Amino acid sequence: LSLVTAVIACRNGADVLPGTIAGLARLIPPERILIVDDGSTDGTAEVARRLGCDVHRFERSKGKASAVNYAVHRVRTPLVLLLDDDTRIGAARIPTSLITESGFDAVAFRVLPDRRHRDGAHGGNFLGHLQRYEYAKSMEIGKRFHDVSQSVSCVSGAIGLFRASDLQALHHQHTCVFQGEDLQRTMLHLLNGRRIVFANEPVWTVAPSRWGDWFRQRLVGWYPGIYHQAMNMI
Repeated sequence: LSLVTAVIACRNGADVLPGTIAGLARLIPPERILIVDDGSTDGTAEVARRLGCDVHRFERSKGKASAVNYAVHRVRTPLVLLLDDDTRIGAARIPTSLITESGFDAVAFRVLPDRRHRDGAHGGNFLGHLQRYEYAKSMEIGKRFHDVSQSVSCVSGAIGLFRASDLQALHHQHTCVFQGEDLQRTMLHLLNGRRIVFANEPVWTVAPSRWGDWFRQRLVGWYPGIYHQAMNMI
């Protein structure tokens, strides 16, 4: 784990960031947790500094992809753990050996919506149960696809482990459009001959708890990202 720096691109995440850092800090010291405050108005940068993190701030929002690209050029370790400000790492391990020993270039984790009511999550309602089934089934399908194709179709933006040198070398190919920024990063890796592996290490994320937020997540974030990457996927 001394080879890993965690990078979190964060906008208005002051409420959820402490929980993420608390779980992460059991594996990675705060000075190797790099926070990019993407134009927050809620004191995100101040919260991160109090927690001992390495903090950089944009006065005006440039978007998540730009924040990540900015951060990776300030990493001094060989490996980068990219994660969202509401990702709970829980008991998951960071399987560095899949890159350092097994020769893969990136690692995808098993991402599930939080099942409890905490830190903004309302996982006990019907929509929470539905999304856990959805996420679990998609991960299982993706794992079977990986077994055949030897490629993971998307390293979730919630969390992924990468070589710092790859993120630095390929960042200029990224359009920096938010929709599907994680999908595009994955596609760029595959199109440039990088090998991605799926690790069955479960982490938790805060998923929408209201139907309106659920539709907005899909219609504004996910589906445009798929259309945006259609040619790369082909």
